[in-house]
Amino acid sequence: MFKKLSAEDFAALRGPFESGRQSPGNLGGILFLSVFLQSLVYGLEYFVAADASIYPNKERILMIHFWVTLILVILSVIYSVPAVYKRSQKCNTLL
Repeated sequence: MFKKLSAEDFAALRGPFESGRQSPGNLGGILFLSVFLQSLVYGLEYFVAADASIYPNKERILMIHFWVTLILVILSVIYSVPAVYKRSQKCNTLL
């Protein structure tokens, strides 16, 4: 199926790169901003949604979400540094 695809099929994906919206500098700034957004989402889940939840394992869900959020925050801070994201741009895009 993928053998039938040509370069023109992916032309729409080049737009953000050519316009500069997804340049390495901009992605580093977005990753730094995402640290605060990830923390906000976890805080909202913990303080707003957890009290009204009737799930039997809500403590375990919150603990797993905490560790996943912590790992994402650490990786986002590491990859928002210019020396790191220029060296490993493929991992930065995955994040």
